[in-house]
This record gives sequence, structure tokens and C-alpha cells, in this order.
Amino acid sequence: YYVISGSKAFISGGGKHDVYFVMCRTQTTAGAAASRGISCFMIPYTEHADNISFGENERKMGWNGSPTATVFFDELRIHKSFLVGEENQGFKYAMRALDGGRLNIAACSLGAA
Repeated sequence: YYVISGSKAFISGGGKHDVYFVMCRTQTTAGAAASRGISCFMIPYTEHADNISFGENERKMGWNGSPTATVFFDELRIHKSFLVGEENQGFKYAMRALDGGRLNIAACSLGAA
């Protein structure tokens, strides 16, 4: 099992979804790059609701159709089967996901122009 404690602000759809993908530091090596030792977990909210809570929705100037809130994890025990991919490779996975997101933002920006 992994134990997750802490919080993350500005989560799109915070409190409105059944599943969350969470990046957590799973390895702490002195002198290692900050991108090392991060793992990705798929967390089904319905199975772990007792250890997950959400703050109030943020007041925003735009994108009001998508609620944004802080998520809090309180000693959340996650079975190793919820690890996405390999341990300590989460940063690499996140960067790959951003590549697709950048393309989407570019297309939206071009269409709005």
C-alpha cells in the first residue's frame, strides 16, 4: 500500500468526478532532480471518500462552467494496483499528457482568433 497525505489547489472538476489521477512523490533522494521520484495513481473517489475532501469552489474570472477546488488527502491508503504505469515515472507521463493539451489549446486559440 501507499499512503497519501496532503493537498493540491486548483483542481478542475474538484469534487465532481468519480476518479482522480494524482501525482505523488514516492521517492526522496537527496540531490536528485525534482522531477524524479513522482508516481501517478488512479484513485476512485467512491471507494476512498472517507479520506478525501474538497474545499469551496474557487471564484474565477473565466471558465465558470468547470468548478475548481482544492482536494485534501488524509492518510489515504492506496493499493499498489492503483499505480499507473511504473513507480517513479509519473513526471514523464504528465509531460506526455501536456503535449496533447498544448495542441488542444493551440487549436482553440486559433479558432477564437
